[in-house]
Amino acid sequence: MPRARFQNLDAARRAAILRSAAEEFAEHGFEGASYNRIIERSGLSKGAMYYYFDDKEDLYITTLSDALTRLMLEAGSLTGATTAAAFWRASEAWSRRSIQLFQEDPAAIGLARSLQKSIARGTGSGALTELRRLAQSFMEAFVAQGQALGAVRSDLPEGLLIRILTSLEEAVDLWLADHLGARSSAELDQLAKTITGLYRRVVEPPPGARTPAQPRRKRGK
Repeated sequence: MPRARFQNLDAARRAAILRSAAEEFAEHGFEGASYNRIIERSGLSKGAMYYYFDDKEDLYITTLSDALTRLMLEAGSLTGATTAAAFWRASEAWSRRSIQLFQEDPAAIGLARSLQKSIARGTGSGALTELRRLAQSFMEAFVAQGQALGAVRSDLPEGLLIRILTSLEEAVDLWLADHLGARSSAELDQLAKTITGLYRRVVEPPPGARTPAQPRRKRGK
């Protein structure tokens, strides 16, 4: 990850550097991207870039993390749902917003495609680890909120459930990178519905399972 010196930069300067890096990585992939071109695009000296990042991979991981974090923040959260049904409606709406934002950001799509290619070549382990870290953080909150509302099953160990969801999210993100394209509003609606339905089939409580809204009845009652 970047050195503390980079975090201490002005926010606009940090954003400009990462935007230049995102454009280069999106266009050429990790392997084909030129560290020198990124330095030139960002208006930094080579010494300054190494002052902030260890190497090209460090910059790539930081750029990918920044792009995904911004997408997640712009898509918002699932807060506000008070029932299981409302939780899944909010999940579908969140999925719709995140896909729309992803489609509107060519650099984000390019970065996701570059990661997919790196994974296929066996060179994307650091970036993949960061992707999984971000997905796991989101899924931990997703499971906690869903279980509190009875929307997410609690008959599996929480760690296993989060790992399953993190793997599913990774597969969906990488698939979207290759198949998103320029979809219509109706197509985005259907895609969000399909993806949310997939999550529901995996994590909804099995039939007859107790939920927080359905406590166990005491004997004789």
